[in-house]
Amino acid sequence: MIATEQELKAARVELEFRDYCAHHYLKLEQCRLEKWPWVVKCGAEKHAWDTCAYE
Repeated sequence: MIATEQELKAARVELEFRDYCAHHYLKLEQCRLEKWPWVVKCGAEKHAWDTCAYE
């Protein structure tokens, strides 16, 4: 896992998302916060997270 436990706790990531792809999830959530309310612009981050989860 690339993201550390401390980073996940600091970002308040729920346990169900703390897996091998958590670093992609962190990037996606950061993008959603920055681009709100136009979260559609986070398509690349969403795709990276989905691809990681699929593998």
